[in-house]
Amino acid sequence: MLKKITFATLLLGYACISTAATDSKDNDNCHLNKASCSKPIWHVEIDGLYIGNDVHQSSDLYNGGQVGDQALAYRIEASYYIDTKRDVSLNYSAFNKTTNWLYDEINYSSKSQFKILNLELGQKLNFGQFATARYHIGLQFFKSSDLSIEDDELEYFPKLEGIGPRMGLYVAHELKSGFGIFGDVNLAFLRAKFDDIGEDENVSTHTMAYSTDANIGVYYNKNMANGDLTLRLGWGTKAVDYAGWDYHYVTRNAWSGFFFGAKWVANA
Repeated sequence: MLKKITFATLLLGYACISTAATDSKDNDNCHLNKASCSKPIWHVEIDGLYIGNDVHQSSDLYNGGQVGDQALAYRIEASYYIDTKRDVSLNYSAFNKTTNWLYDEINYSSKSQFKILNLELGQKLNFGQFATARYHIGLQFFKSSDLSIEDDELEYFPKLEGIGPRMGLYVAHELKSGFGIFGDVNLAFLRAKFDDIGEDENVSTHTMAYSTDANIGVYYNKNMANGDLTLRLGWGTKAVDYAGWDYHYVTRNAWSGFFFGAKWVANA
């Protein structure tokens, strides 16, 4: 799914550039985002991610599978606009899910969670009246864990914490009457610390990891007196791949599902 969304985002970006090449109208793109006609000051955004029973874990040693039931993650973002094209953004995502089950008269419990903090420096590009793109560079702070308990005794507790550079691309194209489509893809390279507290032994090592996330969906934008309100609905996926146990195997943690959210851009 990540590859499909990435391909769709790049295809949408190519379509935006192609459209702009034949568009002779003003390139300021005030029609797409009315708040950009005057200087936007800040924006806030809240997204909820509905994870549909597919918190997936796998490695070279363990084929993995679906963990837990449906759950809800969230993402909040705040930005300050340096001018109409450049911004500084900070966003935070979090997910927590605890699952209990009984198998062969043994009580099992697992708790999966991730926390992601991104600091971004963004630059917006306009392609004609109806298309826009934003690319960014920045830093990502990542933390995840997966606690597993068997009959009230610790079975294993792998944890991953990392920091590293991140980059990404967001593309949007307005269709008609405020409705449009969008896609984004992001990649981070992390220097991480991996700890695995097990029943019999503990493992701690430094490792390399990379974090990817992508989203695709539709939006509705409403111009108001003091800014723009945007509502979004789409599909999102996140994944983290890292080497554990002194690089003897590679593990992937992945989450995906529908998301919905709202964004408010205040102008001067």
